Amino acid sequence: MAQEPKGHVLPFDRSAAEVRQLARRQSEQGQSLKAVELLRLSLEKAPGGPETIIPIAETYASMGCLSLSNSAYFSLTQNEAYAPLSFFGMGTNYFALQMYGTAHDCLVMALQKHPDASFVADAVDMLD
Repeated sequence: MAQEPKGHVLPFDRSAAEVRQLARRQSEQGQSLKAVELLRLSLEKAPGGPETIIPIAETYASMGCLSLSNSAYFSLTQNEAYAPLSFFGMGTNYFALQMYGTAHDCLVMALQKHPDASFVADAVDMLD
């Protein structure tokens, strides 16, 4: 009887949610590049999914790639449910870039769109 070679893993297709979960773990372990790679794979499986774009934007920001982060956030500004968080994320990035006027505009937009959001206190602190 022939034995299968050891050390080989059979590939299987993971859902976008499963890939995002793997990306979250990689990010928690400080493996940002691997996390971005997995999040991009998740986007291929579910294009335009805000549940993937937000983590990509956050991961890029944590890596200091604020322009890429803002591009990801900007893609969600027309999505009513995610626009406040997107404007807040962009405002935070512009604040880090010391582009205070643009940061102010983004943070004000975020607060106007969702005055009861969890980020309100942080946004107000940055606006002061």
